[in-house]
Amino acid sequence: METNFCNFSKEQEDALRGILGSIFSVNDESFQKIVDCYKVFKSDFKGPVKPGWQTIERKSLLPISENQVLINDFQSGEIQLGIDLPVLIDSENGSNKTVFIVAEDPLRGDKDRNIMISTPFGLHMEKERIGKQKICWKVVEHFLEKGYQVYVTDINKLWMKKDGEYKMPLDRLLFENFKSAFENEMEIFNPEFIVTFGKKAELAVTPFIKAQKILHFLHPSGSANKSWVKLNIGVCNDVNKIIYMKDQIDGALLK
Repeated sequence: METNFCNFSKEQEDALRGILGSIFSVNDESFQKIVDCYKVFKSDFKGPVKPGWQTIERKSLLPISENQVLINDFQSGEIQLGIDLPVLIDSENGSNKTVFIVAEDPLRGDKDRNIMISTPFGLHMEKERIGKQKICWKVVEHFLEKGYQVYVTDINKLWMKKDGEYKMPLDRLLFENFKSAFENEMEIFNPEFIVTFGKKAELAVTPFIKAQKILHFLHPSGSANKSWVKLNIGVCNDVNKIIYMKDQIDGALLK
């Protein structure tokens, strides 16, 4: 299936600035850097790319927070930073119906002194769509086949980690800003259907549900396999997880 990747309208692009501006200090220069990242990701979509992420200087996207310790950590080259830019995926025929896929946060496994900018599940990268993240991509494709456009986003849009440690806790104001950003996303794209991956995404999204159809899935990664086994999907592998998710989606669409 031919797909369009991040073909945002001018109105949607302006709205993205507002979404990110709920969390970070975004000016014309820093937003242009974000736009430039999108341009690279769009060109990368059709084939393999290395390293797969783009970078922006730390000073370009400071989080909005009164916590000076967090700001200092953010500016420190010793702290790994990850931001995933939301993506919009559509079939070449287009659609006026939208589904949201909501994940937890932009996990990173690499080091860079700048902010590592990528997309949720690395969906701009072919190697991820056919590899580690094929479950998510198969869910995206299934919705495209059903006539939806798919908007994929992280509920927590910033990830911070000290080298050799677990991800760092973020302050309460930043989590409130994440909620404001998601509320803006809901208003702008007005989804008819919402899918969450993982418990944290489920809990964060639930207060915003109004008339939308919604499905909460376990996280597709192997870390949740013990819980997947309890669903009696057979052998706990990607194929059976995909079959289960598609069946659940089809059932929800019929309601």
